[in-house]
Amino acid sequence: MATQEVSARVEGNERVVSVNFDFGENLLDAAERYGEDVVFTRYVAAAKVDLQSILRRGISAGKTDSEIEDMCKAWKPGTRTVVGKSDMEKARDAIGRMTPEEKAKLFEDLGL
Repeated sequence: MATQEVSARVEGNERVVSVNFDFGENLLDAAERYGEDVVFTRYVAAAKVDLQSILRRGISAGKTDSEIEDMCKAWKPGTRTVVGKSDMEKARDAIGRMTPEEKAKLFEDLGL
């Protein structure tokens, strides 16, 4: 893995700049090159961003705080956690696809 090409550009600008950077062969090599504290600090920073993503997906899916906390406890850094739609979201989607007649029948069956 050692040397990797890293590229960046600025929105609204066609220019792309690329450099080759040696991140090290593995975790131990990176820690020897840049220090354990640097490697660990960068790991924590990246893991926090991933964890915040789980929080956002849980909020967007209508999960409770407790459900989101359970998702976070089950999460392993470096893996992706899939958050499904809440029952309310699924119901809204299903009702949204119904014809007016199907909606009327559903509401009648529910006594509404």
